[in-house]
Amino acid sequence: MEEFGPDPSSEALDAEREQWDGLDTRQRVRQVVTGCRDPTSVAEIAARAGCSENAARKHLVDLADLGVVERHSKGRSNRYARNNEYVRWRQANELVTNHSSEKLFAQLRELEEREAVFRDEYGVGTPNEVAFPDNADHETIHERWEETGEWATIRWQIEIHRDALRMAKRRRDGLPA
Repeated sequence: MEEFGPDPSSEALDAEREQWDGLDTRQRVRQVVTGCRDPTSVAEIAARAGCSENAARKHLVDLADLGVVERHSKGRSNRYARNNEYVRWRQANELVTNHSSEKLFAQLRELEEREAVFRDEYGVGTPNEVAFPDNADHETIHERWEETGEWATIRWQIEIHRDALRMAKRRRDGLPA
């Protein structure tokens, strides 16, 4: 499996832990694993959550049963990663709970305008289609990675806003979200 990037810096881990004031073990495990895009070992999740492997495993099994995380089995060991569909639903639910439909529409229009700028700049429809020149220097490649990452985030936010607007409509119509 390819690694996405380096392990989080000690500063990032310290910042994560500062947010834990008052959180119990389950909440810390949930916070850590929902930040894991790639399958991560129980030992690593436990270390980051500041708990035992047994406690982390118990909560990860429960979170997997609820659909919050996905379990990836390899032999006798399990790895866990966030369930992107759950994360998407949760973010959309938070948007629809905290913002009016008018505000969501305005935000969606702004995001779509920002995406159009990227499409025009690169002449392709998605960030995955952006070419990286063979002879580009490190700085150019780094800038392109940052820009395509921002573009991918904008596309993710567009989908979440569309989900939130669908949820808002269902709620207005008296249907379950």
